[in-house]
Amino acid sequence: MARVKLKVSHDNQIITLRASGDLNVQHAQQLKAKLLEILETPAETHLALEGVTSIDTAAIQLIFLFRKALTNQNYISRITLPESPAVQSLLEKTGVTKFL
Repeated sequence: MARVKLKVSHDNQIITLRASGDLNVQHAQQLKAKLLEILETPAETHLALEGVTSIDTAAIQLIFLFRKALTNQNYISRITLPESPAVQSLLEKTGVTKFL
């Protein structure tokens, strides 16, 4: 099982969370902690998921809830989808891409 790397950076009033590796139920608590950390001082946010090699419904749920929380506070969130063909295919087949 690949580990997940989550890195938060701040640049010009934009918060970026870069994720790589497996975003799945085993790493849900780690992802949730980073997302909650960002929500403590909300701003325009970019979720950079290009390096994600696999994703499951636990991670997708957290991302949806995070995006909804930002929207409710009138902040913009941008998501860069994973480059992995397998992950792209999964997100497209399940219809998730139209919500991200």
